[in-house]
Amino acid sequence: MAKDYYEVLGVSKDSTTAEIKKAYKKLAKKYHPDVSSSNNTEEKFKEINEAFSVLGNEKKKNNYDRFGSAEGGFGGQGFGGQSHGFGGFDFNDVEDIFSSFFGGGRKRKSHGPQRGSDLQYNLNVSFEDAALGAEHQVSIEKTTK
Repeated sequence: MAKDYYEVLGVSKDSTTAEIKKAYKKLAKKYHPDVSSSNNTEEKFKEINEAFSVLGNEKKKNNYDRFGSAEGGFGGQGFGGQSHGFGGFDFNDVEDIFSSFFGGGRKRKSHGPQRGSDLQYNLNVSFEDAALGAEHQVSIEKTTK
């Protein structure tokens, strides 16, 4: 069964970010492995950090409140016991991929126009490399006029 992160931190669902952070700091001090010598200290500390990593992040907190999972509708334990959607594939990564190509509807700071003409190349990238974020080195020859 999934953990209730609000219960882990001892806060209510309508707690502010400041209240969540305060509860996290208090529990982290209490259960830090260097401070406490209790048997389950390390597990409790990890649980507290996991809860705060979700509730302390507004986007993840909203997903958790809506879907019961920080990953959104496809995450959680619903697909073969994986902690992320389909076999470890995090659907937030798909959003990042599309955002980088299409702007994602978010306003980004413009650094102004850059000098020089645009370069266009066709690159063949496998689905696996694109989805998992493989890195390849590409050499481009600079032409001078």
